[in-house]
Amino acid sequence: MNENNSYKLPWHPNKIFEIDSDASFNKMALDLFHFQYANNAVYHDYCDLIKVETNNIDHYSKIPFLPISFFKTHDVKCFEGEPEIVFTSSGTGGINSRHEIFDLKLYEISFMQYFTAYFGDPKDYIFLGLLPSYLERTGSSLIYMVDHLIQASQYSESGFFLYEDEKLLRIIADNKDKKIILF
Repeated sequence: MNENNSYKLPWHPNKIFEIDSDASFNKMALDLFHFQYANNAVYHDYCDLIKVETNNIDHYSKIPFLPISFFKTHDVKCFEGEPEIVFTSSGTGGINSRHEIFDLKLYEISFMQYFTAYFGDPKDYIFLGLLPSYLERTGSSLIYMVDHLIQASQYSESGFFLYEDEKLLRIIADNKDKKIILF
């Protein structure tokens, strides 16, 4: 956990990895909704503005979504202090959305654990990143995740391929017997 900031979830963040049913997802989503309403000033004000009766929210499908445009104009977060990292969007319309990450380790555990649950051990894959518009800018969460998967792979062929189409095609052709994921 990030020790430099104040963060007060109603339960330990790793609890999200124990979701195993629609009912447990619903309970966690409702807990998070109430947490966000109580601790995220932007979300709180938005819900009040659209006249959400928070006590009537009894299912995750009724939780109001914050418009993405708010991430371009406001600091949308539930913690004090500085984030460990800030991811930014590609910036359609000239303004980039910002996603402030409080706990980078939890973020990494989250995507790695879910990758493993759905696809298996990342070490068993060759990860190929063909993401020119993402690689040519800073702050991409996708590049961060793909890089983390590349590092977890046992295969030296894994990597990013910016303007190396021939090399990329050769790796794919030479490794038809292996599991390959192309981003």
